[in-house]
Amino acid sequence: MHMSTAFSRRTSLPMLPVLFVVLVLALASLAAAGDARQFIGRYQITNVSEEGTSVHLTMRLEVFNYSGHDIRQGAVALYTSELRSDAIGGFMPIKLFKNTRSADITQEFTIPAKEYKRWQEGGVRPALFFLFNDASGKTLKRSVTVSRAILPNSTAR
Repeated sequence: MHMSTAFSRRTSLPMLPVLFVVLVLALASLAAAGDARQFIGRYQITNVSEEGTSVHLTMRLEVFNYSGHDIRQGAVALYTSELRSDAIGGFMPIKLFKNTRSADITQEFTIPAKEYKRWQEGGVRPALFFLFNDASGKTLKRSVTVSRAILPNSTAR
């Protein structure tokens, strides 16, 4: 019995650095996931008209707040889906966006035709971000994870 205990200690000691690396990587991925999916939504595109190298459209977005906080005067912004994304425009600010609630917002945009084509070909969704100030006044920008949907008629007044 004493020999098996010594054997297990000798074989487990070289594994400690490996276990440490695995633990560090696991904690890092959990920390990164803390920002993930704070805002999710469903969008619908209507009133599409092409004008040369641009497309004019209306985007309706039902966005959900899972940030853990009520947010005042936050807004959703639309960016290009390229690696070096540029702001296209934004929705009107949401006066008070309560935690675990949704907001149904609509905005007209004029976007590059190549951007619209990427959305239509699949694999690329509109790059939407929720911008808001934290308690210290620092502006935060969080990705909105979206899927395309046919949204029911709005009950907003």
